[in-house]
Amino acid sequence: MNDIDKQMQACLENAPEIFNHLYTKITDLGKSEAGLSDESAKRLAVSISKAFAEDFGGEVIYIPKSILLPLSGRDLAIYNEFTGNNHNELARKYKVSTAWVYKIVKRVHKEEVGKRQIDMFGQ
Repeated sequence: MNDIDKQMQACLENAPEIFNHLYTKITDLGKSEAGLSDESAKRLAVSISKAFAEDFGGEVIYIPKSILLPLSGRDLAIYNEFTGNNHNELARKYKVSTAWVYKIVKRVHKEEVGKRQIDMFGQ
């Protein structure tokens, strides 16, 4: 076991679960997607994990299921199934937060209304 492995092993034993996951995920992706050596991938994982802890340590953050939002079909389905009082049900069904359902309904509604409205000023 080299120095980086010993250092990370000591840190990860006492770290919250998210840092274990973050370290493992970055190491694996560094090797598979970026072609990094094992040691380089581990160093990158340590650096990113430290930066993440420095930037967000002590905060409660929400991480959406999909950062890229390729789920417009899902969003439209949520909007179409929305009855006005079933936010919690839709959140459970689509595995998103209730707050996210509110945002989806608001955004899709705005898009749908925008499609049907006539531009009175021809712009």
